[in-house]
Amino acid sequence: MAAGLKVTLCPYMTETCADETWQLDHFPTRHERAALGDQMDPTDLENALAVRASSEDAGDFDVVWVDPPPHFNAQPTMYPTIPDRRAHPVDPDLPALMHLHACEYSATGYFGNEGSDIDLYIYCALHVAIPPYGEGTRAVTRTEPSRVSSSARRRQGQM
Repeated sequence: MAAGLKVTLCPYMTETCADETWQLDHFPTRHERAALGDQMDPTDLENALAVRASSEDAGDFDVVWVDPPPHFNAQPTMYPTIPDRRAHPVDPDLPALMHLHACEYSATGYFGNEGSDIDLYIYCALHVAIPPYGEGTRAVTRTEPSRVSSSARRRQGQM
């Protein structure tokens, strides 16, 4: 921010079955949390929460991740054990997660044999907008050439 870059805190939500991820407009409010039911599909989630975008891969959000986002299933998994259906990372180098909700989820909306029990977790990332080279804070500015007196050049040459 001191360099004049735009920095925003962006919340994300992920689930524990297939690592589907949602980018949220804001952290879920108490009212939005109360709207989460026992059976949820993508439309239910989008109706209950302020979903900006969703993807099966957190890399699809046009964001360059400095560290990988949290995931449960891609190898190697960040959270190999989830006792009591809650992530309890003991490693301070792992991304912090907050449990949001547990439910039966179906990506297709068909709960017959396509639903599974999941947990939804919230995490966040700092988004830093870096302008293209030559624009904004990365603009090339011309400076006046430094002027060195002839006596300073002579002294430097004698060293």
